[in-house]
Amino acid sequence: MTLSKMEASAIIAVVCADKACVARIAHSSSQMTQLLGLSGQLRNISNIGRDVANAIYQGKLKPFESVDYSQETISQMCVGISEVTTRAIKNSMGKLKFIKAVDDHGNTSNEGHYAPMVTMKDGSQYTFDWWMTLNQFNPVIWQTRTWERWPDPAVLYEGRQFYYFREFK
Repeated sequence: MTLSKMEASAIIAVVCADKACVARIAHSSSQMTQLLGLSGQLRNISNIGRDVANAIYQGKLKPFESVDYSQETISQMCVGISEVTTRAIKNSMGKLKFIKAVDDHGNTSNEGHYAPMVTMKDGSQYTFDWWMTLNQFNPVIWQTRTWERWPDPAVLYEGRQFYYFREFK
């Protein structure tokens, strides 16, 4: 079973209707950073920079020590976005009859990147990565076996932003 545009749209609609998802995803990033899938990385850099500056200002950071990230920073990283989007999709599985399961899935080849993995009734798996675009209407959709290899240059552009997605065959 391939993932159709209509099925992907139904999953995205569930996330867009969830206030917690929208709060964690929503970010005003440029079209270019969305197109390149860099929105999440840039927001992480900004948030981590703020956390480091706050720790230095408060005298809590010594040279060569790592900083404890704020709860806001953690919630806006991929792990926080994956947590709420996975929960929203799981809670709506009664309406999404084409889904067998959904899991908060970690990509160990990428030092711990997370996104929801949707398993279809036939066992095919797709990963919806909202962190890459920070646009609740336009996640990058991957076949999970390919997403697990990201950021390997060989698969860098195998994911499809929803706006350009047709279906996987």
